[in-house]
Amino acid sequence: MKEAHIVILPCGTVVFENLTTSIVNIDGLLGELKNRSLTGYIAVNADKFSGTLFLRAGKLVNAVEDGNGSVVGGAAVAAIMRMCRSDDVRIDVHETSEELLNALIGFAKSKRIHENLTSGFVSLDKLLATLEQQRHTGYLEVVMGSEVGMVLFEDGRPIDSIHRREDGATVAGADALDGIMDAAKKKNTVINVYQSEIESLDYEEEEIVVGEAIEIRTVIDLYERIISKMEKSIDKLLGGGKFAREFAFAMKLRGSEGLTYNHGAIDYNGDLPWNDLVDVLNAILDETITGLSHIIPRHTIMSNLRANMKDLSELYGDDIDRFGIYNIIGR
Repeated sequence: MKEAHIVILPCGTVVFENLTTSIVNIDGLLGELKNRSLTGYIAVNADKFSGTLFLRAGKLVNAVEDGNGSVVGGAAVAAIMRMCRSDDVRIDVHETSEELLNALIGFAKSKRIHENLTSGFVSLDKLLATLEQQRHTGYLEVVMGSEVGMVLFEDGRPIDSIHRREDGATVAGADALDGIMDAAKKKNTVINVYQSEIESLDYEEEEIVVGEAIEIRTVIDLYERIISKMEKSIDKLLGGGKFAREFAFAMKLRGSEGLTYNHGAIDYNGDLPWNDLVDVLNAILDETITGLSHIIPRHTIMSNLRANMKDLSELYGDDIDRFGIYNIIGR
């Protein structure tokens, strides 16, 4: 997983501010921004969750999600879109230049090269000069007590600065850099240096199709819960290891390239559409139950599963029905 750590984002031009998912549909918003051919980003924030969707000419081209460790790309899109299905999520939309957007996407694919440099060890102005000489592409994160600053570089050239001041106000541009320099001289300062893993910020990415990203992740999330519950139920009935053995055999027999399962976690790196992936997973589950039915009657297994999966049926009944899982385990 590539590290992504965006502390504060340049404001650019504020298009929408303080929207909430209780009144705004994220799919409709993306459609509106596509019609506008907006270049910029959507910032999504909720309790213990933050994410950013990046758009180029209205097309969704990347994302970063920081809710549970940094995630980028399609997986981040899926996580952010799922979060936006709930209420009490704040959404802000900002328009930026093409240059700044490319930089931000580059920072979503960055690595930390210097960590926890202190003002007693390094001079900020000398560090900036060094990065300029090294033609650095990336950014500085400057933490000055309750204040935070970022300086963004492309090929050694500062392209923007952002300063979140002690009073909570955010300033960008030359004034921000001046504020960061002044605050760094007065307070204990900690600096982290990040380097973009993209060689050039002048690049294009393919549009991420939101529907496919959501559906695949939704499928995987649901089947992880189903399979984990089945494994616990069957192991309690037959003894530990029985389910895992039959499931592993079924994976070899019915599985698809790029699909793996390990200790309750499904990983899928293939290119099947969501409905075909559902068919594969259902075939694996059916084959697993068939294998277990050589030990005890199938109807006994089915009764056990139905009894132990009532909580999942209550929570995810619509998706279980939509994906045809009831056809395998019964209702």
